[in-house]
Amino acid sequence: MISRKVRTNQAGGGIAIVFKDSISVTTSTEDTPLAAEHLHFQIRTDPRTTLRGSLVYRPPGPRAPFSYATADFISPHALASPDDILLGDLNFHLEQNNDPNTTTLLDNLANLGLKQLVNTATHIAGHTLNPIFSASKHVFFSHASALHWTDHSCVHFTFRRKTRHLRTQPIPRRQWNKIPEEQLFSALAANQPTLTTDPNDAALNLTNWISNCADNLDPLKRTHQQTNTKKPLWFSDTLKESKKTCRALEKAWRKDHTADNMTALKNDPANTNT
Repeated sequence: MISRKVRTNQAGGGIAIVFKDSISVTTSTEDTPLAAEHLHFQIRTDPRTTLRGSLVYRPPGPRAPFSYATADFISPHALASPDDILLGDLNFHLEQNNDPNTTTLLDNLANLGLKQLVNTATHIAGHTLNPIFSASKHVFFSHASALHWTDHSCVHFTFRRKTRHLRTQPIPRRQWNKIPEEQLFSALAANQPTLTTDPNDAALNLTNWISNCADNLDPLKRTHQQTNTKKPLWFSDTLKESKKTCRALEKAWRKDHTADNMTALKNDPANTNT
């Protein structure tokens, strides 16, 4: 599916978000002095996981107004959600730290806690024009891949939020098959339920009568499921070392998300053989 904002004042198609129809996406726009096209979006993959952000395209032209206005534009959205991101084509050479307009833009967004995650060139000329600004601990830049039909690269990132699993409590149970039959019958015969004409009271007395007898013979116990700690035959020492190496490469990539660590992780035999 496609959600787009059509460009009406000049040639070109505008900006758009393309997504699977199985994902819930809502978009909106607003009046702003920002000299750029923009589209706010909200992606919900499940009831507890939402990614919010702003897609921005700044056409070539004066950069100073955009540098100062961007913080005011993104501030309400960044403060409303810790997982807010800003991405698109800003036509800034973000790798040039000596450019005053670039420095102003980065400083203003850094004051909101937003960090530029893309650390590689995204244009055929070697410049970084397509950033990902985010303060989220769950957004990670992956890589930028060249496209044959445009001079810009496709910027890949992941949004990974751990799902909180509810702790399961062990169920209290008794082992009826270990209660000798004659002992159960003797206990039931020794403790007769209270007689009553009310059907509700009668059912309650009967339940309590059987429970009390069972508690005397085999009280309820909370049992924990035992896990099989024996390793399967196919889990060899070679596979163990391969798994250890793969986890080390994955840990190194998660630490700084550099392209070199991503390449090393992809080239690891444990990943290429599966």
